[in-house]
Amino acid sequence: FGGSRFERFGGGDTEIYLADQSGSLVGLVTFGDEVLGLKAVRSDQVAVDNAEWEIRSDVIPTPGTRVELVMRRWPDERTEPVSVQPE
Repeated sequence: FGGSRFERFGGGDTEIYLADQSGSLVGLVTFGDEVLGLKAVRSDQVAVDNAEWEIRSDVIPTPGTRVELVMRRWPDERTEPVSVQPE
C-alpha cells in the first residue's frame, strides 16, 4: 500500500486525496500519489535508477480502452490484517 496522501492546497482547510486528483492507482515509479506502490522511492529517470521494467508496446491497449486490474494480497506469514492510517 503506497497510500497516496492527503494535501491541503492554497492554505485552505480542505484536504484532497492526491490519487483522486491524479488518477494514479498503481505506481511503477514513486511519485507519492499512487494508491499501490513501492515502499522505497523509485525514480522515473534511468539516470537516477536503473530500469527494472520494460514496456511491451505490442500489448498496450489504446487510451480509453476498458481494462480490468486484478490485485491480490501477496501471501506472507502474517496472520493479522494490516491496517494503515493516514498520517
